[in-house]
Amino acid sequence: WKYGEGHGHGVIARRGERIIAHYGCTRRRALYFGRPITALQMCDVMVDPRERGVMTKQGAMFLTTATMLELYLGLQPADLPFGFPSGRHERLGERLGLYAEVGRIAELRWPALLGRPHLSTRVRHLDRDDHDGNRRLITKLWEAMSRDLNEAILLIRDWDYLVYRYLDHPTHHYDLILVTSRFSGKPLGLLVLRRLDDDTVELLDLIGPLDRIPILVDQARRLAGRWGARSLFGWITRQHVERFATPDVSITDPDVSIPTNVWVDGPAVESLKDRWWLMSGDTEFH
Repeated sequence: WKYGEGHGHGVIARRGERIIAHYGCTRRRALYFGRPITALQMCDVMVDPRERGVMTKQGAMFLTTATMLELYLGLQPADLPFGFPSGRHERLGERLGLYAEVGRIAELRWPALLGRPHLSTRVRHLDRDDHDGNRRLITKLWEAMSRDLNEAILLIRDWDYLVYRYLDHPTHHYDLILVTSRFSGKPLGLLVLRRLDDDTVELLDLIGPLDRIPILVDQARRLAGRWGARSLFGWITRQHVERFATPDVSITDPDVSIPTNVWVDGPAVESLKDRWWLMSGDTEFH
């Protein structure tokens, strides 16, 4: 699912016949300040425990990372890398001269809401079989969102992406919820939610105009309460926290950074600082 259809790449390091490291990445469609690009999502970095002490430019981690950047950014037509490493791994990449941090993730958590339905909006599950209708609907919501984020970098959230990322996921089930005006029926936004086993619901993604985020978050909290959860949580890059904040939100730092490449030629680090719009649905492990 992650690496299929030619989207994925991997580099390994061997010592003799023993594989000692692996570095994987997948190609993603993205918008770079309104311009379509190919982004390279860095993921699945693994090093044999016996090799982890060699954190130098002769070590397995450095060799696989540098080779991946040279092959798929320096020599192939990918434009920009990103990923979700822990702060510790990102700092190691910085020390080795491979990465620079251009953003950080914040985790937001809200109490679930109980009570009557929202007075001015209603919700329904998206009917996945209505491909033509859904494509038209999501296109309008995505176009509004991308206009609002014309000065940002974000992955493209069209109908094809939703089918691949959420509806056809091989192991997880997600709820795709359309929020509409109760009076006019106008679509206001789409929520992607995941019900977890620990009395929580995760807000993985949303699509729609940014001024609708308070309504979308409110409805997500109401759904969490209706489903018997105690809280709703989600990730967003820290510069966008205020768009989601409510008086009762709890904001924590999960120690997840957003890196970029400095090993091969690419955009200046300063031009990328706090420019990404990333949520937990943009990961491949949520």
